Amino acid sequence: MKCDNCGHIFKSGNYCPECGKRVKRFVEENNEFEEIETTTNLSRKNKVFGYVGFGLGIYSISLFWIPFTFVAAIVGIILSSLGKKNELVESKAKVGFILSLVAIVLSLMVTILFVGILFTKPDYIY
Repeated sequence: MKCDNCGHIFKSGNYCPECGKRVKRFVEENNEFEEIETTTNLSRKNKVFGYVGFGLGIYSISLFWIPFTFVAAIVGIILSSLGKKNELVESKAKVGFILSLVAIVLSLMVTILFVGILFTKPDYIY
């Protein structure tokens, strides 16, 4: 089979293993294309990655005021990027990516402020 989206050639499956788009197969008897009913594990993994990336994006943006939350946001960006390959959860993965990106910026600002306050000595004498 050949993917219409990226041109990748593969043997079987309902989704392209390279880009995750749904493909059709050619039936020689009818000379028509039809949908394939099976799904591959890659498309399921990408779907899970999209949902987890979305969840981590929401988690990170809601708790950005806690220092070092940017670590969860970085994982959210990675998983959202992997989830974008599945067209079923592409919009949730994009939202998770954007939320995680904003959370990284805000969380890094809070972390820098926290570390700055923690390690500065006051200039006044009691």
